[in-house]
Amino acid sequence: MDVESVETFEPVVDGTRMRWEWGIIPRGAIGKLMTQVLALVLTNRLEGAFANIKRVLESDTSAARIDEPT
Repeated sequence: MDVESVETFEPVVDGTRMRWEWGIIPRGAIGKLMTQVLALVLTNRLEGAFANIKRVLESDTSAARIDEPT
């Protein structure tokens, strides 16, 4: 199978919007049979990954900084 994806980032009032579009191009009989299963698995895993990225990027990192001695 070939997997093609396009990610775009665009500014919005409150930050940045990320769009992710992808498609699966099956190869052979097994590829055609596995396309729907792979699409479901990838969608679930990537939604979790993107939610984690969003959480980290939007978190307050100031509490994690170590102050330098004066």
